Amino acid sequence: MNIKNKITNISYTLLKNYYGKIFNKDQLRVITIHNIDEKDFLDFERLILDLKKYEWKFITPNEFFLLKKETDKIIGKNILITFDDGYQSQYDFTKLILDKYNIKAIFFVINEFLSIKNEDKKNFLQNKLFPGIKNINFSKFNNIKIEQIKTLLSEDHIIGCHTKSHARLSNIQDESRLKEEIVYAADHLENKLNYKVNNFAYTFGDFKSINHLSIKLASKRFDYIYSGVRGNNISNNQIVAREAINYFSDLNLNHAILNGIYDFIYKSNLKKLKSWV
Repeated sequence: MNIKNKITNISYTLLKNYYGKIFNKDQLRVITIHNIDEKDFLDFERLILDLKKYEWKFITPNEFFLLKKETDKIIGKNILITFDDGYQSQYDFTKLILDKYNIKAIFFVINEFLSIKNEDKKNFLQNKLFPGIKNINFSKFNNIKIEQIKTLLSEDHIIGCHTKSHARLSNIQDESRLKEEIVYAADHLENKLNYKVNNFAYTFGDFKSINHLSIKLASKRFDYIYSGVRGNNISNNQIVAREAINYFSDLNLNHAILNGIYDFIYKSNLKKLKSWV
């Protein structure tokens, strides 16, 4: 166990013993997952079972939408799973694990990655999804297929827009380019799937990757806008806070994160994002 995990475990124990209310208050949390190595499927399943053991309820996207509108109905610990980018591994994991527990999720897909040709995949991954990152085994990052997306839709999962090309939207100041990445990307996805796309997730997701203009455009087009900023979604607002977790980490670390141990760090940024809507 590394130093960060040791510190988190100590903090988790202190909070649980002396500030137990944080672990008993009503929660509406959203987790975000990207590519999943097949060797990690069982670790993710172990996390799911552990959370269920400690009374976390895995809710459907439609249940999440209802709770966001009627926050007085948020009772107990509720959690929604979302997947970003649109990887083949997410579909495989869903069929092998999520289906076993009847868990439904939101899949945010990138238009260009969804339709990428195999010979162009490495270049797209290197320049769009993992810019500046070296020594990546690109062979394990395969894109989900249209027919698999349609299967997920038929099984009550939700498909959302994750931009046209995985651009960092805060770097774009031109409104027409932002519309291409946000609005027109969703419209194109709708036409391809014959399905209404009402949810949008920011690429990268941290506060520095989000700007006022992009939120203004997204808020007019979508019901909900998903960030990568941590927080408890107990207010009726279009901005959705999400938790990045490592399902292979010590379980106490993930419990501490989902119970809000880091919320204070992100509170002001989350408040600012909500004010931009």
